[in-house]
Amino acid sequence: MHSASLSHLAPQLSRALEGWRPPRAAEDGFALVSVPAPLAPLENVFAAQQSEPSFLWAPSGTTQFVGQGIAAEVIANGEERFARVQEDVKSVLERVKSLEDGAPSPRLFGGFSFDPEAPRGSLWEGFHAAHFVLPRMCYAQNHSSAWISLCVRLVDLNEPALIRQHVQRSIAWLEGLLARRASVPAAQPASLRIANVPDFEGWQRLVASIKGEIDLGHFQKIVAARRAVCRLDPMPAPNQVLERLGQIAGDCTRFAVRRGEKLFLGATPEWLIRKQGNQFQTEALAGSRSSQEPNAEAELLGSQKDLREHALVVEELVRAFEPLTNDLGTPSGPTIRRLRDILHLHTPVTGELSEPTHVLDLVERLHPTPAVGGAPRSSAHRWILQHETEERGWYASPVGWVDAAGDGEFVVALRSALLVGNMAHIFAGAGIVAESDAALEFRETELKLAAMTNALGAK
Repeated sequence: MHSASLSHLAPQLSRALEGWRPPRAAEDGFALVSVPAPLAPLENVFAAQQSEPSFLWAPSGTTQFVGQGIAAEVIANGEERFARVQEDVKSVLERVKSLEDGAPSPRLFGGFSFDPEAPRGSLWEGFHAAHFVLPRMCYAQNHSSAWISLCVRLVDLNEPALIRQHVQRSIAWLEGLLARRASVPAAQPASLRIANVPDFEGWQRLVASIKGEIDLGHFQKIVAARRAVCRLDPMPAPNQVLERLGQIAGDCTRFAVRRGEKLFLGATPEWLIRKQGNQFQTEALAGSRSSQEPNAEAELLGSQKDLREHALVVEELVRAFEPLTNDLGTPSGPTIRRLRDILHLHTPVTGELSEPTHVLDLVERLHPTPAVGGAPRSSAHRWILQHETEERGWYASPVGWVDAAGDGEFVVALRSALLVGNMAHIFAGAGIVAESDAALEFRETELKLAAMTNALGAK
């Protein structure tokens, strides 16, 4: 779609909504209308309204979205959450009527928690084990164009006053965002790291416990997670944090999920799954080095410990997809994925599904990968849930979108933080194998915290 000035949007939206009346039998559904919109800084669009649930999805080099408000939502908890979400998403999208031909297909945005059950502690209160939203308003842009979509209940189309209200709220959402203003550097916030959870002694005990299990032959790898808790005064505005993440980790996928007063956001380097039709892509990203170390690439490619850790992830991905495809592509060995402060071993896995498969079936088959859980996958997941003292919440979990065709994209929510008031809870993890050293693994997690602490201006 071509861009248009903001003054054109109100009459365009109104005409589209007023020109169609639903049959009475369809009045429990939704009407979706999309019109061209001006290009605007995505971070500012996300931050324009902070009183409602919202979602930002910003992969590098492709279409990016901001969803605002709730037209419909899907919530599920427990072991059957993936199947429940798939069924309920299908039900919602079957009731969405696009009011123009060729309109962008509606999507539900959301994610899952690491644990099959909803988080129990107060830190993650408001984040369910699975939560997806059909936004009331959605702003989307690619490199050259943008559009805004408005999703309303079909029964509202019989009420001109409600139509005007929906249109006015949509326009107000974008007011003042037409031009990118010169960025004013924010003052460096006063920051203090007030806790490491677990602290270093607790981390040493956790790593020793994992290595003991590995020595007994119960596991090959378990990923240990920790969080750094920082107090910031003042907390930077969400758009400033997201903009800095774009500068620091421009080739990663930025995401943000607002639930009430809490904001979970990050810039993750790891795709869980991308599916369109029968084509899919996933990847193994495991094994790390500081990019500042001498001969870092050669050291990482020659490290038997890191190569073994990485191979466990590749083997699990191949095992997950082999029953689903006759055409699975994996390189003969890993290459280096370079981020600003850290290097990773990287292996892409691509293929064509032998029969139609919903993207959420693939998400369930993959989560958690050995890159964030361990190997064997299912038993390592259970061990983490039983022995880690802190809930991971949505950290290291699938976040993304799904559409009516069963296609979608999901990342693993790494390099992320949960912002609550003036507190930032920043998450990182490290894969523990037989050769792991607790102090070196702790240092690796500090490297992984760097992107988010830098974006926040924290220490």
